[in-house]
Amino acid sequence: MLTFIKSIHSIISKKDTSLIIRMSVILVMISFIEFFGLAMISFLIINIGSMDTLVSRFPILNSLGVDSDLIPLVLSLFVCAYALISISISISFLKFVSLNSQLIAGRIKLKLIDYYLSLGWIEHIQNSSAEKISRIQNDATYVGQQILFAMHLFSRFALAFIITAALLFYNLAVTGILVISLTLSYLIIFKYFKPRISRNSAIVAKERDLTLRTLTNMFGSIKEIIFYNSRSKVLSSFDGMNIKVASSEGVNMYLAQIPRFIIDSLLLIALVLFAAFYSTQEISANSFLVTVSIYGVAGLKLLPAFQNIFYFASEIQARSKYLNNITPLINKIITQESFKLSEHDYPFKKLVEFSNVSFSYETELKEAIRDLSLKIEAGKKVAIIGPSGSGKSTFIDILLGFINPSIGEITIDGKPLKKTNHIKYRENFSYVPQKLFLLEASLRENIIFGSSESINSKDRLTKALLASQANTFIDNLSNGIDTLVSDSNLSLSGGQKQAIGVARAMYHGGKILVLDEATSAMDTGLEERIMDEIAHSNFKTIIAITHKPSMLKYFDEIYVFNEGTIEAHGTYEDLKSTNQFLSEMINVSKSGVN
Repeated sequence: MLTFIKSIHSIISKKDTSLIIRMSVILVMISFIEFFGLAMISFLIINIGSMDTLVSRFPILNSLGVDSDLIPLVLSLFVCAYALISISISISFLKFVSLNSQLIAGRIKLKLIDYYLSLGWIEHIQNSSAEKISRIQNDATYVGQQILFAMHLFSRFALAFIITAALLFYNLAVTGILVISLTLSYLIIFKYFKPRISRNSAIVAKERDLTLRTLTNMFGSIKEIIFYNSRSKVLSSFDGMNIKVASSEGVNMYLAQIPRFIIDSLLLIALVLFAAFYSTQEISANSFLVTVSIYGVAGLKLLPAFQNIFYFASEIQARSKYLNNITPLINKIITQESFKLSEHDYPFKKLVEFSNVSFSYETELKEAIRDLSLKIEAGKKVAIIGPSGSGKSTFIDILLGFINPSIGEITIDGKPLKKTNHIKYRENFSYVPQKLFLLEASLRENIIFGSSESINSKDRLTKALLASQANTFIDNLSNGIDTLVSDSNLSLSGGQKQAIGVARAMYHGGKILVLDEATSAMDTGLEERIMDEIAHSNFKTIIAITHKPSMLKYFDEIYVFNEGTIEAHGTYEDLKSTNQFLSEMINVSKSGVN
């Protein structure tokens, strides 16, 4: 439990820590409310045979100004009213606690999102999206439940402690035997079940990750599943994971409930032995009934309290894997303030230069980029071509600061690019990828895409739509620019999505435009209209990866990549007859093969 408390404390804010303490106090107050209700009922039971002498034994009752014959009725009504009021108060408090525990879980999710957004590109491609979603959606939710269970466990412990203290005052020997027996029984059962609960929890956490990964792949490959009629195989695979999760969670639920039946049976036996013991003593039947009634009323709260302590402890243990998953991630978060402290200004005026740059991915033996040196001058339009796997995309990733070179240096106007955060550096660029990510939002929001309010303007948006030719199909959409679109929206063609990407880049602005196969899905007419607009835009420096010879006429120079190095460099006219790859590229285009 100490490890659990330390872990929770390390991943939540001071404000949430304070909130949890306040909620725990509220739950303890509920425990006191429950105890006072029991105390009043016990008071009535103890005095059930001498109600007529209550006023004489308790002078405070005279202050009620009620006839002594009506005192029992008034006290009974008072207990009933207290019970109703306490129920109302407890429900309100529980709502407050449950709501805020989930809000804390929501803030933990935000911290996890913050962590993943702070990672570099390499870290992102090394971890599957499904795993990251599972950490955010599944693990944070279960950790929120752990926090709620921990507060309830504390309150049930407080209730058990208060009732036990009162019963010890009433009968030390009987209460001592009862509480020690219950405590030892639950501790032994918990210790016996704990390893199995932990094993099942690890299985559930693993299978939930796998389930989410499978679902992500399934919906991403739905066309292939339909085409190859793989529905049965997908269902079978998913059913196997479902069975593992259901079996492990079912066993844990079963283990958490077992003690109640064991303890109930033991208490029944104890009650029979208790009755047998009292029958051998010189104790009146009334005294025996009062004692049994007192312990019976106390047991209505004490036994569930012990069972709840065991249940909540088991549930916290069952969710320990989720907390272990996210604690190290949140503790690695780099704050935005530290980003700003490490930032440098990189105003681009003259030149971006690569000097002997090399890079290799951890999963590959061969270098993706090897000893690369090139210069990109301000105002130049540069095309990057080459076969698949030649290092083009890696070059763009390094240029945009997604990944840092293993060897070598990048300078901008002679200033070395630091291997820290690249926010200021990237402000020089706008970027259009081959596959555009679309938010589940309106077309307008997809083009603005998080731009600061200071640059948001209708005029800027209109110009971006015109330059990208997106205005030509927006009028045909149901709600125009406010039409909801998404990454899986079938109403937009691949070329139209790429046009939206160009509109996004034009809206954001910058000094250097990077196009990564950004017109690959466009027809020749749309591509030419867009490239003509880009050529006359504020972007004077353009860098583009392309496999279309028709695009090359817009560029001043061409770099041909091959196996991570620059095979050739020159103008289109220089290279079309001297470079084999470009010649083949032109011939394929002429033959009509795209």
